[in-house]
Amino acid sequence: MMELSAYRDIFIEELNDQLERMDQSLLALEQSPSAELIQTIFRAAHTIKGSSSTMGFKEMSDLTHEVEFILEWVREKKPEITSVLIDTLFRALDAMKLLRTEYISGSEYTNCSSVVSEIKALLGKPAEPERYRLPVLNAAETLLAEAAVGAGEQLIAVSITLKEDCLMKAARHFILLQRMEALCGTVISVSLAPVVTPGTDEDERYGQFTVVAATLKELQVIQDQLGDDSDIQHLHIAPYKIKLSKEAERMLDAPDTSAQQANPKAEERGKGTHPTVRVNVERLDHLMNLVGELLIEQTSLADLSAAGQRSDPARVLPDISSVSDHMGSIIKELQEGVMKTRMLPIDQLFSRFPRLVRDLAQKLDKDIELVIQGGETELDRMIIEELSDPLIHLIRNSADHGIESPGYASLKGSRLRAGSP
Repeated sequence: MMELSAYRDIFIEELNDQLERMDQSLLALEQSPSAELIQTIFRAAHTIKGSSSTMGFKEMSDLTHEVEFILEWVREKKPEITSVLIDTLFRALDAMKLLRTEYISGSEYTNCSSVVSEIKALLGKPAEPERYRLPVLNAAETLLAEAAVGAGEQLIAVSITLKEDCLMKAARHFILLQRMEALCGTVISVSLAPVVTPGTDEDERYGQFTVVAATLKELQVIQDQLGDDSDIQHLHIAPYKIKLSKEAERMLDAPDTSAQQANPKAEERGKGTHPTVRVNVERLDHLMNLVGELLIEQTSLADLSAAGQRSDPARVLPDISSVSDHMGSIIKELQEGVMKTRMLPIDQLFSRFPRLVRDLAQKLDKDIELVIQGGETELDRMIIEELSDPLIHLIRNSADHGIESPGYASLKGSRLRAGSP
């Protein structure tokens, strides 16, 4: 099997580039829709999907597949580029960025089913049942599960989605749990669907849930027994491997080996990426030429030293001095060239701000235009990183306190016309 860890940094660097390209293209698409921009975003999503699939990053691959699908629909049907479409694509992009961060840190992946449902709603397709992240067990549940396994039972995870028109979902949920306990033997853990939006009806939470149980029966038998329930829209049964919560790990005083068994890539993912700087090929060629000149002068200096040993050293001193001066000039130029490889156009920092300002303008209901100049100015990479947070703080303050909302401006104008102070 090909060892993929060697390509991890390359994958993350390419992923960052493609996500930034999507961000900038979406901003441009919102201002001026065009087929070229749609194609650019589609290519970026397609590239991310392919590389993520190669790296075994299924969560990112699945999400970008949905994004690619809606972009393909836009290319073929050529619908109006509405604010709803743009907002949905931006939310999908934000979810992709979050998955990237979780991939780098090695943390649990965010459930992106709500974004997928939004995309399918735009396409007029029914949303697929939510893919549950398998629950983790607390200390008590873990002891119960281990005891069941020790008794020869197998652990299973049963994911159930009730039909939309099912009445009293909480009651149906309780009845199904009783059926499962009678059918399987031991119900170890029950996880309800997460609350996607505030204000969700409590009864709706029982419409989707996952049960971890222990049983001696075959999976197909359980599938047949539960599958005949008329209120079940979707039923999925699969073997379950014990996953410990952090609290359970501490209480059981056990090393976190089960998480690595469930996902052997977690430790590798958790390693931080090495900082990288992209360098213009012309600068690299210039550095290579300087190193070549330095090697030539080193050879000349060695020849002059040998000649001085064979004859009068005083006769070769002027030549040695000339070569030394030239080498000093090359070394100084080489030093400047190496320093320039750390220099980046500050536009790499500025490119983050248009999206920030767009979101602030929507949140604050203000008409804000961001004008950026001087992006070609180059600074050291470390300085650019240090400038990021202060500049973001300045932009937020300017949007919050330096720009009036349209409602306040019209109110102030009406007061002035009425003679109010």
